[in-house]
Amino acid sequence: MRLRSWFLPLALCLMLVLPAARPAAAEQALTIGLGPEIDTLDPHRSTTVIAGTLFVELWEGLTTFDAAANIVPGVAERWETSPDGLTWTFHLRTDARWSDGTPVTAEDFVFAWRRAVTPATRMALPEWVAPLKNAQAILEGKLPPEQLGVRALDARTLEVGLDHPKPDFTTYTAYWVLSPLHRKSLEQHGDAFVQPGKLVGNGPFMLAEAVPQSHTTLVKNPQFRDAAKVKLDKVVFAVTEDLQTELKRFRAGELDATKSIPPSQLDWVRQNLPDAAHLAYQASTYYLVPNMTREPWKSNRDLRLALTLAIDREIITGKVTRGGEVPAWTMTPPGLLGYEPPRPDWAGWTQAQRDAEAKRLVEKAGYGKGGKPLTVNILYNTNELNRQVMVAVAAMWQQKLGVKAEVENQEFKVTVSRYRERSWQDLIRTTWTVGLVSEYLNLLRGRSARLGPGYQNPAFDAAMDAADRSVTLPEFFGNLAAAERMAIADAASIPVMHIASRRLVGPRVRGGWTTRWTSTRCATCRRRLDAGDITGGLSAPAKIGQGLSLRASRTVPTGPLSQGERDRVRGGATRTAGACPQGCDLERGQPLSLSLPLWAGLSHMALDPLPPGKHRTLLSAFRAESLSEERFQMHGTYLGFSYAIALPLWGRGRWGRVRP
Repeated sequence: MRLRSWFLPLALCLMLVLPAARPAAAEQALTIGLGPEIDTLDPHRSTTVIAGTLFVELWEGLTTFDAAANIVPGVAERWETSPDGLTWTFHLRTDARWSDGTPVTAEDFVFAWRRAVTPATRMALPEWVAPLKNAQAILEGKLPPEQLGVRALDARTLEVGLDHPKPDFTTYTAYWVLSPLHRKSLEQHGDAFVQPGKLVGNGPFMLAEAVPQSHTTLVKNPQFRDAAKVKLDKVVFAVTEDLQTELKRFRAGELDATKSIPPSQLDWVRQNLPDAAHLAYQASTYYLVPNMTREPWKSNRDLRLALTLAIDREIITGKVTRGGEVPAWTMTPPGLLGYEPPRPDWAGWTQAQRDAEAKRLVEKAGYGKGGKPLTVNILYNTNELNRQVMVAVAAMWQQKLGVKAEVENQEFKVTVSRYRERSWQDLIRTTWTVGLVSEYLNLLRGRSARLGPGYQNPAFDAAMDAADRSVTLPEFFGNLAAAERMAIADAASIPVMHIASRRLVGPRVRGGWTTRWTSTRCATCRRRLDAGDITGGLSAPAKIGQGLSLRASRTVPTGPLSQGERDRVRGGATRTAGACPQGCDLERGQPLSLSLPLWAGLSHMALDPLPPGKHRTLLSAFRAESLSEERFQMHGTYLGFSYAIALPLWGRGRWGRVRP
C-alpha cells in the first residue's frame, strides 16, 4: 500500500511532463499525370519540356527557381561578372553533394558542358549552349571541346567565358542543359547512366523506377543540400497520353493532378470541378513546321504563306480549344522580357480577306483552281486536343483552297524522333514552351540542325547575330523584331495559337501553384488609385477556376499591385482609366495582367490528409477545400525580369507542407 501511495502521483507527473509518443508520419507520395512518355532522360539529348519536368528534379544547376519561379542561387552561392559582361565567375557552395554523397565540384560542370558541345553527343538544344565561348565552332567540329569557354579555377570556383554579353545568362544556367553531370557514373555506365540504380544526380529527388509506357518514380534525395525542406517522399509520374483516361483516373483518385484536360470535357470540368481546374495563359507557341529541306516547301514561299493565311485562328481558339488559348501571328509569344513581336499586316485583316489572298497565292504557286492537285501530310503526336485542331486545319485548307490534308498521328517519342531527323513528309505539329525570349526564333536559324524547319536565310541569320551582339535592350528588341519580320514574310513556320496550361489538381495537394498579378501603372497613379481619386482599367474573371483569355500588357510592369488595385480587381472591376501626366498604361486603359495558379514544381509541394469521411472521387472531394484568393502571391518579376504575363513553367520548390 505504501508503494502505491507514491507510485500513482509519480506516474501522473510523468504523464504530464513526458511528451506523448507520436505516430509515424505517413509517407508523402504524390501521383501526377506526365503526359506522353518522355523521349530520353539524357539532359543533353532530350528536346522536350515534358522530360524537363524530371530533369529539374534530378539535377540542380548553378542557379535554380524558387517557389515563385524566380532565379535564385543553386549550386552556386554567388557570382560576379566582368565589366564587359563576357566573363562570369561562379562560387560553389560547400554543401552541394551528389546523391552518392560525394561533393559537387567545378570540374563536374566543366565535364558536363564539354560533353554537351561534343559533336558525338548530338546535342538536342545547341542554341542553349551557344552563348558559351567557342561553343558553335566546337559543335561544328572546328575546335576541340577543351577550348570551350569554361574552366575550374579550383574545386569551388567556375569561370565561364561568353562569345557575347548575355545579361540573362543565369536563367540559362537554371535549365538542365547546363547542369552538372557525375563523371564517374557516366564513364562507368556510358549511355546507360540515366537508368534507375545508375543515375547519380544532385537535385532534390532521385530516379527510383522507370517503366516504359507506364510510369517513372522519383524518391527524395537525402543528400540534397536543402533536403530538410523537401516534404514529398515519393513522386510517381504516370504516362497519360490519352486525356480521357487521365481524367477518369483523376476522378477515381488514382492521380493527384493531371497533365491536361480533354477539350471535349472542358465545359463539364468547369461546371462540376471548378475548384480542381487550373487554367492559365501560357507563354508558348503551338505551330506547324514545314519541312523546308524538301520540295515544294523549300522554295515555294507563296504556298507556305497561303496555308498560313487560310487558318482561322479565332475559330480554333474560340470554338475548338476554348481553354483560354490566344491566336498566334508570330513565333515569339508577346510579353517575354517586355518584347512585343511585330504582327504581320494580315493579322489585322478580316478572315475573308486572308482567305482571298490565300486563294490568290495558292494559284500563283501552281496549285488550286486550274492548277496541280495538292495533297499534304500533317504529322502530330497522339492527343485529343491535337487531333481536333489538326482536323479543323485540314478542313479549312480543303474547303478554302482545295488542298487535301491527310492527318497522321504517332506516339510522342516517334514524332520527336522524326522531328529531330527531319524525316517528316510535309508538315509536323509541335509546341515550344520556354521563358527565353530569343529561343523561339533560334529554331529558325540556318545552323539549327536538330530542330526547326531547315530554313535558310542569310539575312535572317545576320539579324539574329546582331541580336546576340546587342548591348542595350532596345537594340536587342530591334534586331529581334527585324528577324521576326523576315520569318513572317517567308512563312518559315505556321503559328496557330499561344496555348493555355490546363490541369486538374486534387484537394490534398498543397503548394506548387502561385498566381501572379502585375500592373503597368506608375507610382503616382498607384497612389491615386489607393486614395480612390481615379479608377483603373482593370479586368478580372468573375470566378477563379472559370478560365481566362488574356492580353499581355504592352509595356513592362513596374511592380506588384497596390492593395487598392487588388481590391478593385476582386470586385470584378472593369473601368475606364483616368488621365496620367506621365502617360503610363493607366491612361491607355491597359487591363490588368492576371494568370490563374501556376505549377511550380515538386519540391515546393506537399500533401494534406483528406478530411475524414471525404471521398477522393467526384465532386464532393474537390469542393471540400476550394482554393482561396488569400493564398495567392503577388509578383512583378519572373525569372529575373519584369514580365507583363506569367509563364506556367515547371519550377522548383521545397516550401510545401502538410497541414495538421
